[in-house]
Amino acid sequence: KGNGDDVEMREKGTKRARERSFFDTYLLQTLLVGVLTFALGFYLGSARESSQPRKRDVSAMEIGEEREERGRRVTTGGQDKRRLFSLAGPVRWECLPQKAKDAFTLNGKIRVYPYFFDGDGQQGQERRTWTDNQIDELMEKAKKGDELSLGYCGASRYLLSAFTSFSVQNKQAMVIGSINPWVEALLLLCRVKTPIVTVDFNPPHANTERIKSISVTDLETMQPSPKVDVLISYSSIEHDGLGRYGDPINPEGDFAAIESMRELLKDGGLLFLSIPVGSDMLVFNAHRIYGPERLKLLTKNFEMVGLFGSRQDLKLEDLYSLPGGDGMNGDCAEEKRRNWEQPVIVLCKPPGCPPSKMRGSM
Repeated sequence: KGNGDDVEMREKGTKRARERSFFDTYLLQTLLVGVLTFALGFYLGSARESSQPRKRDVSAMEIGEEREERGRRVTTGGQDKRRLFSLAGPVRWECLPQKAKDAFTLNGKIRVYPYFFDGDGQQGQERRTWTDNQIDELMEKAKKGDELSLGYCGASRYLLSAFTSFSVQNKQAMVIGSINPWVEALLLLCRVKTPIVTVDFNPPHANTERIKSISVTDLETMQPSPKVDVLISYSSIEHDGLGRYGDPINPEGDFAAIESMRELLKDGGLLFLSIPVGSDMLVFNAHRIYGPERLKLLTKNFEMVGLFGSRQDLKLEDLYSLPGGDGMNGDCAEEKRRNWEQPVIVLCKPPGCPPSKMRGSM
């Protein structure tokens, strides 16, 4: 009997040992699965976060820092007196300090529609080469009535109408910002004085005697600062100060840019300015749309003498009444869907301005 009891006890002990071993193994496996699941989730979450553009926390940024900005904008004499936020873009609207938002919207007078571009579209851009053959081809296309610009419907027609109505023949011309020489080709077609001066942060190699290309830095350091009869700015200043291209945030960047352009003009000189015009709106950080509030401030140091756009009888009031929408539909959209149009506004630096050809009130 004693031997039988011993056998029974050993069997029970072995059974309990097996149960404990199974239980311990189960706990270990469960623990390992939990750890691996947590680690995998953390890794995937980090990967997703790193692939998303980070929002910048700029609540501590204050207005008032003065910077000298070189690259995209034109200044004169190497001086840049614009007051900027100590912050460079691209930055999302919701991350801006309230002071910046108030300045951008003129204290609530301008509607905002966030539309965010993340990244500097100009980074890594190769330096372009312009040739006489390229320019001649563009001029021939313009003679046939073809559109020369990329992505701006009607632009060539608007500019040619403006250059004809306010003659640029034998005038010294400067083009601010140019990816390809379509504006220069139109000017040459209208017989401006050569060479045309083209200014860009990344100036092209101009293998032609008809165009002289210089950098913004070159222009800033010229002494004395050059003065021209005619200056053309197409689809540029509406982006100034929004940070879209990595530039410093500056609610008055467009005002500073146009003032720099005014300084480059002779008295009586003309600025052919093309910007989006509609109801006042800020599509941040894409562009501004100029309505009666901001356009009045933008052009206050000029006389507005001409407007050339989609119709011969076009008036600014026609454009101010366009539905704002999301602010992304311009001249290339169906007429009923347009939020804005991009006419050519002719501005003159007084004194010595020609008679105005504007229709309606300004």
